[in-house]
Amino acid sequence: MTKTITIIGATGTQGGSVVSALLSTQSTYTTIRAITRHPTSAAAQTLAAKGVQLIPADLHDPSSLQTAFAGTHAIFAVTNFFEALPTHGVDGAMALETQLGTNIATAAAATATLEHLVWSTLPDSSANTAGAVIVPYYESKRRVDDFIARTLPGLWAKTTFLWAGWYSANMLLPCFQPMRVRGAADDGFLMLTNIDPATRIPVAGDERVNVGLFVKAVLEQPDRTLPGKVVAAITEYRALRDVVGAFGRAKGVKVRCVQVGREDYRALWPGLADLMDVSHYYFQVTDGRSFTVVGQEKEVLGAEDLGVEGLVGLEEAFAGVSWLD
Repeated sequence: MTKTITIIGATGTQGGSVVSALLSTQSTYTTIRAITRHPTSAAAQTLAAKGVQLIPADLHDPSSLQTAFAGTHAIFAVTNFFEALPTHGVDGAMALETQLGTNIATAAAATATLEHLVWSTLPDSSANTAGAVIVPYYESKRRVDDFIARTLPGLWAKTTFLWAGWYSANMLLPCFQPMRVRGAADDGFLMLTNIDPATRIPVAGDERVNVGLFVKAVLEQPDRTLPGKVVAAITEYRALRDVVGAFGRAKGVKVRCVQVGREDYRALWPGLADLMDVSHYYFQVTDGRSFTVVGQEKEVLGAEDLGVEGLVGLEEAFAGVSWLD
């Protein structure tokens, strides 16, 4: 039996990765739909040229989502906290992301043909740190998790919660990009961080490839990934200084990871660094356990559990990341 999947965020990193994985390998999901507000955009038309059906809908409008979901067997859904951040601020972006997520869940629950929802979310940072750290864009997604579990038990039974790890492309963000140390003996580079560089972070490898491979594995093994199971889409935990060093080697330079005070770090890149400060501090508090359910026996499935093959590691991912000093 061939099936239909509807993808939210198909022109973005995660959704685009899912589209690529389904198109490049054999799958029961032979009909791929992409939700879009701008079907005439270049990105949407590129998808259409590959045989992806463009479905107009707006995440702000639950009725349009319900119409778009009609007849689909699976949904991949992701929301973008950072898209709303410049106009809404942190609290507003959190509220909007939670609302969009609940809109998606409500429409999905009303879809009679739906067999599987893969909801891209993140761990419960508050629970994992006994309330010491609350990462805003983790929390706004977690509220959607809670909404599904509390109010839509039928949908919860059809949902897999996916946690996508740290992107290789993050190295291009202002607060990650290495900066040249002028006059240094080896003309090296520094990357400044607010945490101990030995802190282990959950990396996704090449997110452009790997997220889709994880989602495909999730969809192919509903007996393993349902009901309400959590899957961590990461390739490994790696010390931040090793991540930075790997990026430098990929670019033919030497990069040192240097810790500065959290206040100084936030002052360097107001706005973005405020969020990264909290996010990084979460990694430090949960060193090597940030994509687990800390202190509980709840299972989090990984690549080995699902037999995910073809994952692209961090070094190869960095080789494909464009960077100019």
